[in-house]
Amino acid sequence: MEDLKLEEILYNDKYIIIDVRSQGEYEEDHIPGAINLPILSDEERAEVGTVYKNVSQEKAKALGLRYSGPKLEEYYEKVLEFRMNHKEVCFYCFRGGMRSHSIAKVMELLGERVHVLEGGYKTYRSYVIEELGKFSDYSFNVIHGYTGSGKTVLLNRYKGNGRNVIDLEGLAKNRGSVFGDIGIDEKISQKKFDSLLLKELKLNRGAAIFVESESKRIGSVLIPDHVFEKMQEGRHFFLKTKMEDRIKIIRDDYLRDTNEKVLSEIRGKIEKLKKQLGNEKLDELLNKFDEANYDYVIEKLMVDYYDPWYEKSIVNYTFEKYIKFEEEMGLTR
Repeated sequence: MEDLKLEEILYNDKYIIIDVRSQGEYEEDHIPGAINLPILSDEERAEVGTVYKNVSQEKAKALGLRYSGPKLEEYYEKVLEFRMNHKEVCFYCFRGGMRSHSIAKVMELLGERVHVLEGGYKTYRSYVIEELGKFSDYSFNVIHGYTGSGKTVLLNRYKGNGRNVIDLEGLAKNRGSVFGDIGIDEKISQKKFDSLLLKELKLNRGAAIFVESESKRIGSVLIPDHVFEKMQEGRHFFLKTKMEDRIKIIRDDYLRDTNEKVLSEIRGKIEKLKKQLGNEKLDELLNKFDEANYDYVIEKLMVDYYDPWYEKSIVNYTFEKYIKFEEEMGLTR
């Protein structure tokens, strides 16, 4: 058994990386490409921790053995499978301690050569923070535009044409507005967002990257300081889109599926704009929404709420070029 450093296994196809932490730990964040085979479930881990704190270290170890023992067969079979495919196996837990070393030791006693990541996930997290704070082999082309102007649609077209694109809202699982989480059930942690962003930056290194203009916060996550500063320093473009296209884009984004759950969520979000819109406008919008006059509601929200707010936020930018959505998308009238 050999402890390996992070740089030896990261983005290296030679290794199969196995995360032995609980499912909850794994879902919060993990090394890109790692497979989750938890030695303890979230509930089992919590129980072992309680015993460790309130009873004794020995009792906690015994309980951990009781829960982990039946899972050893699956570990052995997986290691055999990966080794037959000429892959090296590397385990990691949070600090590269008991969980990963225990599994690795059992595999070693069964005659299988495996590895453990030195420092575990904690080392990886430190690496991500450090890299995001200094990584500079990239620059940004930032696309601005009113709500519904099709910035994400345009970026997807650019990506399909082979340009370097990072969809920040896609990584954040949020469209970056009051309605940003409508229809999106998956939540993402700051740690996972950082990991995904760093991976995208490295994949697109050495070239200008197209991104959508964002505030520092997207939903529940923050764009790291250094990356946000690089976006501010980038080249800025403004996407001009006709109102009829903006309405269609918003409708396709949020009202493609008009089931009761989605409609209830959207109505709830509109109600939260009472302070910004006033009672009279709010009541009108809610009535039109209940009548399924969605295009009217979309246009009024953009004209009365989103556009005035957005105009205040772009006064400090100088745009290199104004882009017409219909021309970039090849639309004809």
